[in-house]
Amino acid sequence: MKINSRIWLLPAIAAVIFSVGASRNGSESYFAILEGVLLAVVILGTLAVICHAVVQAVLNDLGGESGYAKALAEAIVSGDLSMTILKSQEDTASLLATLGEVKQRSADIVSDTHISSK
Repeated sequence: MKINSRIWLLPAIAAVIFSVGASRNGSESYFAILEGVLLAVVILGTLAVICHAVVQAVLNDLGGESGYAKALAEAIVSGDLSMTILKSQEDTASLLATLGEVKQRSADIVSDTHISSK
């Protein structure tokens, strides 16, 4: 999972904002509110980046949309081995790549069985 190296600066920025706020006296309410808002923005930004990285990692593991993978698996289970699986050429480790191997091996078994029965 690739995460941009600048993401790790966000918690450091939040810590600086928090420490600056803690060192001031309590009479500066405007700055306290501003620091709270900035801290919330930093935290929400960090969470958004982490969520995006997790979603991208899951999509990379699937090799595409989950609905497409489900439809392919259902077609293979029902015996339809004629479909074409759309995936990138360098994809060898995703769910779609594995479904492609299952489809090809199943087609080979059916073909071998048909030939040997003649």
